[in-house]
Amino acid sequence: MVKQWLNEYSSGVSGSSRPAARVRQYRLDNLRAWRVEDIVGMIPILLQLALALFLAGMLILLWTLHDTVAAIASTLVGLLAVFTIVTTLLPLVKPKCSYLTPQIPETWKAHKQTWRGRERSDIDKHAGGLDVQILVEAYSSTLHPDALSAATVCLMDFHYRDVVDYFRKLHKSAQEHFGAAADSEDGPLGYGNQQRPLWLTIILCAPLADESPLSDDEAVALGVYFRCGSWPSSMKAADAEWAVSTCNALMDHLEGEGPRSRDVRGIDQVRLRWMRGQLISHAMRREQPLKSVLLPGVTGLYRQVRLKHSYLGRTPSEDAKATHASYLQSVDHFLDCAHHASESTLPSERLETVRAYTRDVLAGLTRTMLKLFAEDRVKTTIESTHIDDIMRKLRRLDDSRLEEGIADDLVPDVLHLARILQTASEYTSNDWVNQIQASARAFQENIVRVKHTPGTTYVFIYRLYFDEICS
Repeated sequence: MVKQWLNEYSSGVSGSSRPAARVRQYRLDNLRAWRVEDIVGMIPILLQLALALFLAGMLILLWTLHDTVAAIASTLVGLLAVFTIVTTLLPLVKPKCSYLTPQIPETWKAHKQTWRGRERSDIDKHAGGLDVQILVEAYSSTLHPDALSAATVCLMDFHYRDVVDYFRKLHKSAQEHFGAAADSEDGPLGYGNQQRPLWLTIILCAPLADESPLSDDEAVALGVYFRCGSWPSSMKAADAEWAVSTCNALMDHLEGEGPRSRDVRGIDQVRLRWMRGQLISHAMRREQPLKSVLLPGVTGLYRQVRLKHSYLGRTPSEDAKATHASYLQSVDHFLDCAHHASESTLPSERLETVRAYTRDVLAGLTRTMLKLFAEDRVKTTIESTHIDDIMRKLRRLDDSRLEEGIADDLVPDVLHLARILQTASEYTSNDWVNQIQASARAFQENIVRVKHTPGTTYVFIYRLYFDEICS
C-alpha cells in the first residue's frame, strides 16, 4: 500500500517547471500532514502481525476447534479490513489525503478524474504558499548559497506578504540548522554572503506587511544579513539598476518625517549610501562597465540634496549644525557620483540630465554658503572638513565640466564665495582652513580662466568693485 501511495507522489506531474514544482511541494506537504512517514514506520509491525495471523490458521478451522482463539483472530482480521477500506475510500472525500491505494479499481477509476480536478484547484488556491515552501526547502535541504541566489530571482514576482513569509521561514530554518550562530555576524549568513539583493528585496517588502510584521529577532537578523552581505560579482545591468533605485527609495523612506518602520531597524542612510556607492563602484570597475547604474545613482543623490536643503530653513537653531553637516555631506556625495557619470560614455540626453542636476546643486550650495557668511553663522554651523571635501572636488573639475556645470548667471556668486573662502578662518572646527583657502584660490583661477567671457566680464568686475567698497 505504501508503495502505491508514494507512486502517486510522482504520477501526473507534467508541464513547466514552476507548476510541476508546486504539485510536488503540495503533495510533499500533505504526505507530512497525514503522517505517511509514521505509517511507513508501522509497516514492519503490520507485517509481523499479518504473519502471526497467517500462522494462526484458517479462522473457520479455529472456530471449530476453540471459540476464544477464533474470536480473537476474527477481531484482528476485522480491524485490518476496516483499515484497508478506510484508506481506500478516504481520498474520494478528502482531496488532500495522500492514502492513494485504490483497493476497488472500478470505484477509484470513476472518481480519479474528479480528485485530480480538486487537487489542481487546491494547488492553484495555495500557489503562493507552495512557492514559498519550495524556496525554503531548497535551502533547508542543501544549505547552498545557490538556493538563495535562485530565491532572489523568484521573489521578484511574489506578493510582499509571500516575500516576508519566505524570510520568516528561512530564518526559522537557519536557526534549526545553526542555532544561535544563525543570527551572528560570523554565521553562515553573516560576513561573506553575496545575497545582498535578496535581503534588499525583503527589506523593501517588510514595511508593507503591517498585518504580520517581522518579530524583533527576525528584524535584527535581517539587518545583520544585509549589513554583512555583499553585492554579487555577476550582477546583470538590470539587477544593478534595480538595486540602486531601491536603495534610493529606502533612503527617501528613512529621510521622511513620518514614523519609521521597525522592520528596517539597523539600516541607516549612511550605510545605505555606502552600499549604493560600493555597488556603483563595482559596476564601473567590471570588464564591461554597467553604465546604466550611474543615472539612478546620481538621481537618488540629487533628491537627497534637494530634500536636505529644504530642511535648512525649518530646523531649530540647536540642530542647525547637524542639519547643515548632513546637507554638505549630501552635496559631497553627489559631486563624487556626478564626476563618475560625466567621465562615462552615457548617452547625450543622460549626460545633459547630470549637468542640469550639477548646476542646480552648485547654485543651491553657493547661495546657502553666501547667506551663512552674510549672517555670520558659519562659525556656529559649518565644520571645515565638509567644506574642504567639497572644495577639493570642485578644484579638480576640468575645463569642460566647469563650463557645463556652472551657469553664466551664477559665476559672480561663485567667484564671490571663492574669494570669501580664501580669507575665512573661523568654522566650528578649523583643522582644514589652509586647505580650504588653497582649494578656493585654485577654484577661482579655474573659473576666471574658463568663464571669463564678454558675457560675464562686466558682472565680474562689478562684483569685485562692490566687494572692495564693502570691505
